[in-house]
Amino acid sequence: MNTVLIFAIISGVNLYYVKDSPDLLVRISSEIQVENLILYYSFSGVDWDSVVVGRKGGLFETQLKSPDIQLIKVIGFYFTYANGETDDNNGGLYLYELSIYPRILMPFSLKDFEVIIKQARKKIVSHTHVSEAVRLLDYVGDILQVVPYIKDALSGSERNRLLIEVDDLKSKISR
Repeated sequence: MNTVLIFAIISGVNLYYVKDSPDLLVRISSEIQVENLILYYSFSGVDWDSVVVGRKGGLFETQLKSPDIQLIKVIGFYFTYANGETDDNNGGLYLYELSIYPRILMPFSLKDFEVIIKQARKKIVSHTHVSEAVRLLDYVGDILQVVPYIKDALSGSERNRLLIEVDDLKSKISR
């Protein structure tokens, strides 16, 4: 594939696949006038890595080496500026679902999953399209298992709440 798939987030964070590679390019545009920031990233769970990213013109840019992309479904990140300010997407982290075949970077949030769970609940309660509800809950449950989060932070408690909700709905189906 000769093209690079791009998805821009309104907040000034852009994530790209590097051409002919499973690696990711992160670009951050910012009005904050500092020379560098620390980008924290996780390909799953609570294990976080970090990299210092310098300013290149008006952007901060770094390339992240992807682990075995066949096994990785999600990346999450946040960053801290040299002046101490943190951008964690208002407590929700920057989250992307990854697919190498086809090459897709799909941004999502835990709020998106709330909507999906609400749709599944509606289907279960009305006893219509219950099989669709099961598939939705399976999808959300699978992704939530690998969604990066910060332990003891809003993202962690929200993730856990949604997992409980998914399990509760699944148990209602199997009764």
